[in-house]
Amino acid sequence: MSTSTHPKPGSRSLLLSRPVVLGGLVAAFALVVTTALLSTVATRGVTAANESIARVQTTLIAINQLRTALADAEAGQRGYILTGAPEHLEAYQQAAWRFRQETAGLGNRFKGDSVQQAALAELQHVATEKFAEMTRTTELRREGGIGAAINIVDSDRSIAAMHRLRLQLREVEKREFAELAERSDHASDRAQLFQNINVGMIGVALALAGIGATLLLRRMRELERLIPVCAWTHRVRDGGKWLTFEEYLGKRFHLRFTHGISEEAAQKMRADAVELSQAFNNAHHTSADSASPFPMNSAVPFPLHSAPPFPADSRPQILIESDSPPPIDLRRIGRGTSAVVSSR
Repeated sequence: MSTSTHPKPGSRSLLLSRPVVLGGLVAAFALVVTTALLSTVATRGVTAANESIARVQTTLIAINQLRTALADAEAGQRGYILTGAPEHLEAYQQAAWRFRQETAGLGNRFKGDSVQQAALAELQHVATEKFAEMTRTTELRREGGIGAAINIVDSDRSIAAMHRLRLQLREVEKREFAELAERSDHASDRAQLFQNINVGMIGVALALAGIGATLLLRRMRELERLIPVCAWTHRVRDGGKWLTFEEYLGKRFHLRFTHGISEEAAQKMRADAVELSQAFNNAHHTSADSASPFPMNSAVPFPLHSAPPFPADSRPQILIESDSPPPIDLRRIGRGTSAVVSSR
């Protein structure tokens, strides 16, 4: 026969029991995964922000080069008109070519930005008119009309066109600076957010570590304390009550038990059963006419319910009556005798 012991529903849970350990492992795993995901997202966000800022900075450099090309073209035009030196004319032509190249490059950079594309279109329109005027003045100077060329350069229309061109360049540059500031602020906010999240995750990790250390220390104190055990019944005192060893382990550790029999005990039971059967048979042969198979002064370990005699090779059955099945003295039960255990 086997019995099992289950922990009582109202018993106190042991610190660092299986649910607590599993919960801690799940929390630690979730913390590691969340930290890895946040690190990945933060890295991608920082990379994207850096690339965006780098594009804006490159655009600002291109705008500055466009302004430089415009200034070089104006300087070459004026130098050629005043001196007629071919190197000034060549400088003007090179600056005009750079201006057109930089303008085309800005057009490619402004794809997808309708506001900047409109501003660049207006800039190109003003620049076309201005460079047409500058080219006309260089041709007049080549033909010897220095006075007519100077009059055009000093005219209000020429000055207004150059001012308008520079103003348009300034507006384009201002929008790029605004975008650069916006993206920088956005990158800074994201960096601050991820920094706060990382600090929070570190705080959670420290809290979990503190809880784990506290539970571990309490568990160590529980395991290190002396456990009072009865020297006769081998019961354990816990909370003012004397519990069986199985009850104590079930309450404290939430363990489940089943009872069996060891090889040594089984051999002992078989030997005792043979001895009991031989004693029973000897008593039966010596007291054949007696009402009881045992003499009156013989010690019977259990209440026997087997009045009629039976052959020596039969298996006598002994009914063991007990208020609770365990503990049972199994030393008197073996291969030669079968036992029926009942509870009242």
